[in-house]
Amino acid sequence: NYSIFFIFFASFLCFILQAQGAVEVSTTTSTQAMVTAEEVHEKQVQKLDFVLFDARGLQSYQTEHIKGAILPFGQEYYEKQALFQAHVISAPPDADQFLRQSTEKYSRDTQIITYCNKNCQASHTLMVRLQGLGFMDVKFMQDGIDAWKEKGYPVVSVKPAPEASQ
Repeated sequence: NYSIFFIFFASFLCFILQAQGAVEVSTTTSTQAMVTAEEVHEKQVQKLDFVLFDARGLQSYQTEHIKGAILPFGQEYYEKQALFQAHVISAPPDADQFLRQSTEKYSRDTQIITYCNKNCQASHTLMVRLQGLGFMDVKFMQDGIDAWKEKGYPVVSVKPAPEASQ
């Protein structure tokens, strides 16, 4: 069942983001580190310059994401992650290495907002990792894409490329 797979994958990604990199996620979060769906929407309406990272994973992103959001890791990371999950390769991709590579193009004062799902810690974990890389203005969206959709804001989807026939 697709919905069971989706729930498993989202939970797995949250677990992986917390487990890799020896990052401890605090259960108490400064309200200064949080933004609401309304605040993110207002930034988009005002066309303010910021990066919006979807911390949920490739499949979730393809299914639906906030317009303008991008994935935090490069395509190679997600390909290697899929190979690891399929037991084709023995070690998972190094999330810290791929995050460093994918964020090299941004100055350390770039405003970054991360999001995932309600009750998911992946966006907070990603925020902490980005701060560890020296980014000074990183926040996460409270209650993630669920709060976004509850407000009636639009989401978009990406159709994966068709597999080559054999």
